[in-house]
Parts: sequence; structure tokens; C-alpha cells
Amino acid sequence: MLYKYICHLRDSGAGSTTPSQLVEAMRFADNLMGFTQVRLQDMLSSRVTGAAYSFFMTKRIRKPAEVLTVTEISELERICMHDDALHRRVIAGHLLFSFAAAARWHDSMYVVALDSSKAGDIFLLEALTSKHKSSRGKEQQMELLPFTALGKITVDDCWGQCWMDARNESHADTWNEFLCSWSESAHLWVESRMSTAEATGWLRELLEPHAGPDRASKLTRHGLKATLLSWAAKSTLFSADEQLALGHHVHAQYRSAMIYSRDNQIGLCKKLHEMFGKIRDGLFDPDATRVSRLFQLAYATMLESQGDDSDSDATTDSDASSVASSDGEHNDIAQKPGYKRLDADDLEVELCLINNNSKVIHLLVSEDEKFWCGRHASASFRRAEVDDLSATEAVICANCSQAYRASGQGQC
Repeated sequence: MLYKYICHLRDSGAGSTTPSQLVEAMRFADNLMGFTQVRLQDMLSSRVTGAAYSFFMTKRIRKPAEVLTVTEISELERICMHDDALHRRVIAGHLLFSFAAAARWHDSMYVVALDSSKAGDIFLLEALTSKHKSSRGKEQQMELLPFTALGKITVDDCWGQCWMDARNESHADTWNEFLCSWSESAHLWVESRMSTAEATGWLRELLEPHAGPDRASKLTRHGLKATLLSWAAKSTLFSADEQLALGHHVHAQYRSAMIYSRDNQIGLCKKLHEMFGKIRDGLFDPDATRVSRLFQLAYATMLESQGDDSDSDATTDSDASSVASSDGEHNDIAQKPGYKRLDADDLEVELCLINNNSKVIHLLVSEDEKFWCGRHASASFRRAEVDDLSATEAVICANCSQAYRASGQGQC
């Protein structure tokens, strides 16, 4: 009878886990009360448990949320800062906040306080949410979970300030919810909070003109948090415990100290700031293939080893390295003192670009191609002038010098 019932569940279109749940329920009932007319071992024969198992294996395989690309995050930043529609700027900013803070959409709906602050080129958003999945016990349910997010991600402009301005213009402080649902028919905010399904719809609508309908249909709101954690893992800047804390998951003994500590969040933001800076400068590409990132790490290790084995020109190159490190330039390759850099007088000015922040000069392989060091020109660079090359403090990229000489075109 039990076997026939499991077959009935299968034929009637029941859920794939229903038979397994029935078997577990029977075992629980037998341990708690006990069957009096027949033994459980006789009922749960191999045929019964095998049928339940085979039905369970038809369950849909879990797939991780689709990770967004750097250009897609940049498009959300552009919409948040420059879109003509105010409600689109507000929604795009909230999506970016969920990404930068690694926040679940449900948790972000219960934010009770949002503050912003700025120091130098760093814009920080700090929020407190009252209802979140991390609150398991009674004491934790009485604590507010802090969210911190950097207001600058993949572009040089600050989306965080634009989002705060858009929320103020929308009078968001008077809403009953932190983010209300938007009614297209009435063209206004309604009192109900925006659901996860609606957020996914907006994410796809905002990015479809940029990514195309096929790509946009694969994106979900859950992918925003997965994207930040994926980038953090690929950057190799975060330890395993820091990656857990970034996703608001830590070991039980450290839960209160790590999850609810704003100072711990700031420590993570420091590394996120470094990671975002590398993305903007072209030093880190989270969209690159694994073998490309492996080659970059292996190449950096090789250059460090070569620098350790040589002590020539130590003083000159040490000073140049300190200049380059002012903007984090070549932190991965470390600018060891073993590199003998090219002389600025020997370079063609048409093939030279200079970093706006670090003032380090890079050499193009040819016009409109990548540098000899392997990097690509970005918005952080400008065309070098004759005065830049003739300046006494001119510094040529150590890796460009190394690769240029290795090609046989430069004189050692």
C-alpha cells in the first residue's frame, strides 16, 4: 500500500520531495509514538525507499544566481546618476546599494536609518536594518544589522551621492517603506514595499538595452549579492573569514562581534575600496577567464622573484616605486627594485600615456593597443606630453620597461 501511494504521488504530479518527506515523517512518528500493528522496517522496504529516492532525484538541480559583469554594474551606475526618470534613478541606486552592501533584498526593505558621509574621494553609505535572516535568537532580533556600502564602484563618479539626492527629491523619508513599489499606470509610488520579484523585473528592464534580452532574462536580484562575493573571491584580497563576514555570515562564536560591528564592516570596506580601485585602473578584471587571472597571478609572482634576486639600481627604483604606490599602481607586481627602467628621453611621446593620479608613464605596444606591461588604457590615463617626459620626476612603468627590453627593442 505504501509503495502504491508513492507511485500515486508520482503519477499525480506531486512535488519531487514529497515521498522522501513522507518517509521521514513515518520514521519520526515511529520514534516518537511507535507503530503498534506493523513494524516500520517492514513498511519501509527497499522498494519503497528506492521509489522515494528515485522520485527525489528528479528535483531540479540548483544553480547559483547569474553574476553580473563589470559593464552591467557600470550601466546601473550610469542610470542612477544620469537617467531622466527620477524613479529609475531611485530603483537603480537601491539595486547598487544591495550589491555594494551584499544585502538581501528582503533585508534591505527594513532599513530604519540611512546616513552618508564623505572623506577625500571616499563616499560611504551606512544603514541599519531591523529585520534580517541573521537574527535567529531573541537577543539578535533586538539588534540592528549594519549595512555599509561604498558610493563609488566601477566609474570615477559617485553614484551614492546621486542616489541620496534622488531619494530626497522623491521625499523617500515620508514613505512607510524604505523602498515603495512603483506603479507604471498611475506613475507614482504606492504604499506597498517593492517585492523581490518586482526588483528582478526592474533589474532586467534597466539592463536589457545594454545587455540584450537574452542576457537580461538570466539576471535576478539575488545575483547582486553573489556578484560582490564572486569579485571578492577572485580578487584574492579577502580571507575565507572575511568573505563570510562580507556576506553577513560568520562562525557562531564570532556572530555578535563580527556581524553587528560597524568597525568590522569598515575594515571590509577598506579592501572593497582597494578592489574597486583596481577594477577602475584596469589592474583587476573579474570578468576575465580563470586561466587569464591565473596567468596574471603567476606573472606577478615571477616578477617579484626576479626583483628579489637583483639589487641593482635599488635606490633609484625604490624612490620610483614609492611614487607609483601613491595610487596603488602595480600593487600586485610590487615594483621591486631590480627593474632598470627605460629613460624618458628614449621614448616616442606618441606611444606614451601617463596615469592621472600616480603620474607613472606607460608605453603602448603600438597605437591604440595595450601597454607593454599587459594593461589596457582606461579613463585614468591621458596622452603624455613632451614636458611630462622631460620632467625630472618622470617615472616609467617598471613592467613596461621589463617587457620592452625583453622584446629586444630596448637596450639594457
